[in-house]
Amino acid sequence: MNMIKKSLWNAICVLWAMAVALFWFAMRVIWSGISKVISEVLGADEPTAFMLNLPLYINVILWGIFAFAVVSLIWLNRKKWLRIVLTVLLGIFTIASAV
Repeated sequence: MNMIKKSLWNAICVLWAMAVALFWFAMRVIWSGISKVISEVLGADEPTAFMLNLPLYINVILWGIFAFAVVSLIWLNRKKWLRIVLTVLLGIFTIASAV
């Protein structure tokens, strides 16, 4: 029963990670605006190359978290700390995407 509960949570994390990554990808039409606002808040006159590409980097990280979730579902479902790390990362990026 415990193994089923662990696998179920990992499956939920996979779906959760995919939803967050797809949501962020769907926001790609406003990525340049996000970069510009962040640059203005930091006090820069013009956004740097890093700031312009920051949403793309976040997208890559989110798809990496999705891949990590899939791997943890298939292969590493016996490690409790991996589920905790995955849940924390997903929580952080869910809140950040919602904001």
